[in-house]
Amino acid sequence: MMPWLGDGKAWMALVTGEDMRQAFALAATALGLADYESFNIHSGTLPSLREVFSYIADVVSLPRSFYVTPHWSGYAFGALMEVLPRAPFLTRSLVHVSEDWNTPIEHARTALGYRPSGDWRKAVAGGIEERQKTGFAWPALAQALA
Repeated sequence: MMPWLGDGKAWMALVTGEDMRQAFALAATALGLADYESFNIHSGTLPSLREVFSYIADVVSLPRSFYVTPHWSGYAFGALMEVLPRAPFLTRSLVHVSEDWNTPIEHARTALGYRPSGDWRKAVAGGIEERQKTGFAWPALAQALA
């Protein structure tokens, strides 16, 4: 069982495939956009890290995390895991994305007409379903050491 990094209250910008398709279609056909103009895209709500991982634990019948560790210790542990001669289960990149990010989508709403309708639970459930097909095989989180 992994601890909550920080306090587990960081917001996660999750998006369903349908909402992502809508955003790409709108961006590809929009007129008057600046070169390389960027947009934050998510499904309209920002669940907390704790909500998402508790949902995953419940769906796959695993216990929820019950203790907290500061981000600095996650970075230190991730750095150690990255140099060990086996595939790491935590990297500094994963710790980084677990920090709180402000991802407002108002620019996409006004410039593109983006109107998300997806539910983050649907996106997560789809990911769980894909992982079940592989028997929840652990993904390679770092390049193999030479």
